[in-house]
Amino acid sequence: MIQLQIKFDALSKMDSKQLAITTAEKDKAQMRSLQQRLEQLVAVHRQLLRKFASLELETVELKKKTQLRDERIRQLEGNSRGLIGNIRQQAERHVAELTNLREQIQVNRASEVIEYLTAHE
Repeated sequence: MIQLQIKFDALSKMDSKQLAITTAEKDKAQMRSLQQRLEQLVAVHRQLLRKFASLELETVELKKKTQLRDERIRQLEGNSRGLIGNIRQQAERHVAELTNLREQIQVNRASEVIEYLTAHE
């Protein structure tokens, strides 16, 4: 409280010109401080804008890569289904061919047995 009284007394002893100069200096100092803070904020804002822009570009590139990957997966799945169908058909043909060969072998063996039996009678 005493300190406030001393400051008040000192201010009242100052003439209005000195008081105006002191106030102006304080205002200038405050303005410089505000200007520096504004410049800092503008710099941070610009930095954030650059970062955002680079992230946007990166996002677009990653989306394109993802679309290409998905398209390739669909293509490979389609190829796989086609190959599976071809393999099944080949397997069925092989089974039919093996069945036919077995039947022919049985017929040949039966005819050989009949020839052997007729020859040894």
